[in-house]
Amino acid sequence: MDFSLTEEQELLLASIRELITTNFPEEYFRTCDQNGTYPREFMRALADNGISMLGVPEEFGGIPADYVTQMLALMEVSKCGAPAFLITNGQCIHSMRRFGSAEQLRKTAESTLETGDPAYALALTEPGAGSDNNSATTTYTRKNGKVYINGQKTFITGAKEYPYMLVLARDPQPKDPKKAFTLWWVDSSKPGIKINPLHKIGWHMLSTCEVYLDNVEVEESDMVGEEGMGFLNVMYNFEMERLINAARSTGFAECALKMPLAMPTSVSLLVNPLGITR
Repeated sequence: MDFSLTEEQELLLASIRELITTNFPEEYFRTCDQNGTYPREFMRALADNGISMLGVPEEFGGIPADYVTQMLALMEVSKCGAPAFLITNGQCIHSMRRFGSAEQLRKTAESTLETGDPAYALALTEPGAGSDNNSATTTYTRKNGKVYINGQKTFITGAKEYPYMLVLARDPQPKDPKKAFTLWWVDSSKPGIKINPLHKIGWHMLSTCEVYLDNVEVEESDMVGEEGMGFLNVMYNFEMERLINAARSTGFAECALKMPLAMPTSVSLLVNPLGITR
């Protein structure tokens, strides 16, 4: 089996390296992280150059690319020491193409093209429901033609920065207990939503938040996918997410390896380079 890169892939990776090393030095990301500032200039540059929109159809402002090419691009971003964990633009659009409505897909694509950022945060985890999503207690109920969501989410990545959330909520009286969960499209600025960023030891460029939902009113049209299929839709999203995480982590590992290797020639001990002294 031939694992060599194509000429197009080589050119893509070279363009990513040039973009980041020329415009976004290590000091830029260090300052953003120290100040807890979202690197909007970086995300805008990735979107403008098509990097964060790889694999997205042209009709939604993207550039068609296979999964291997997409993962290579994420690895290269990480290898340059840049925060590839921020890049979920394509993932958001893919999910909406799979199970979202035409209106939800339109909002996702328009928001991403306008800002260069992902359109929504995934509001799944709760204080008592992490890997075991079946223990989630956030509910949705219907009254007078409206839907009301109540509950608490935690460790929600990007809730402060992104304009929308996909909220996983339980029907308190499901016809089929195996189909109790549904995803809802929620505008993060709606009344009844309170977002509290959590203190972290790393990844300060992007918030991780507690989200409180108190009688948050949404429409039936805000249902994402079929009713009762929320958990399966989340699993589809996780398929892509696990692949993305592997690519990012591999790139970060290579970046971490390069940093100490560069030290013997760049760090001096008295008058000799560290590598010679040791």
